[in-house]
Amino acid sequence: MRKVIGSPLGVGLLAGLLSLDFTVAAKPPKPTPTPTPTPAPTSCTTCEIVYTRAKDYTNGPQDLMLMKKDGSSKTVLLAGATGVFHKIPEWAPDGQWIAFSTVTSTGSRIRVIKADGSASSDVATFCSGSSILGWRTPPASGGYWLVYSDSRDQDGCIVTPPPGETTALVRNLWAVHVSLGVSPVLVGSPVCLSCDLNPQNDYRGNLSAWSRDGLHISALRTQLGLPDRPKAFMVLDIGFDSGVPAVVSSWPFAPPELTFLGTYWPTSWARWSDSLVLRTNASDGTTGLIRYEVDFGTQAIASSSYVVSGSSYRFAMPQWSADDTQLVDDMDGIQVITLSPFSLKLIASNKPYLVDYPDWKPITP
Repeated sequence: MRKVIGSPLGVGLLAGLLSLDFTVAAKPPKPTPTPTPTPAPTSCTTCEIVYTRAKDYTNGPQDLMLMKKDGSSKTVLLAGATGVFHKIPEWAPDGQWIAFSTVTSTGSRIRVIKADGSASSDVATFCSGSSILGWRTPPASGGYWLVYSDSRDQDGCIVTPPPGETTALVRNLWAVHVSLGVSPVLVGSPVCLSCDLNPQNDYRGNLSAWSRDGLHISALRTQLGLPDRPKAFMVLDIGFDSGVPAVVSSWPFAPPELTFLGTYWPTSWARWSDSLVLRTNASDGTTGLIRYEVDFGTQAIASSSYVVSGSSYRFAMPQWSADDTQLVDDMDGIQVITLSPFSLKLIASNKPYLVDYPDWKPITP
């Protein structure tokens, strides 16, 4: 489920998707980004990578792990147990805490843990299908907003598939405000960002889904209950007029190079620019990575360039490095990707353990 490249067939498919109604009615104008200075990237030669490892993904356990960017100093941050899966870790912007989800047979929850393992806290429970989409970098009242997906609406867990479906459930985007400190505290209640949109949408995403200015979220949206379950990579414009996030408009980000929308996922926004790297899928089985510069004011792609295309590499979920000079990806093991010239370095093998969900520690002042 990972690959790329363009064709007239893709253009027709995208045209069909773009004819669908993606807007949110009766909302205020989309937010205007506040100009912010772009800090110069600082090299981080030893920045840690958090990731997961498991003997298998069916029975567990699944552990949270840390290692240096060269693959050295692999350590267990939080061990799993039989039937206990620690998944989808994401560094908090302060570089001190990591968000992740824990899935068990008795309940599932979103958690944060100190990077030295000295403390952890639950910040939300979820029904099913959670994936942490990422921390919003601009701080809010001493903490940060964290977005995740959940098969839940304002009335509780969604247990009945929508009309026309047999097993698929609606998933919404939810946000929690976490005040970080000695012990993280949830500020207020979880806020549903997509519950007022089409009630038969399934929103999923990958890590680091907030844009640099903290006013946009990317997610893969599936429209359930429709023929062939059409998918589109969506950008949701977020406003904070009341101090609480709310969707003010949404639009499909559908580059013409992408021809096979069946399974591609949005991936990582750069930390110092409005660049987005997408793993792309092609129906011929080839793979690729494309870098896009996005103009949020016009809701358009300003420019695009291939990082690599037509490759046999199995790209999965590339994540920007802390200084925007490299990517890390879990393609048949965890590998560091140098962009120019293109090269790969394996830093964690899939043998004897399966490794997944790598994320770079951010550079902090």
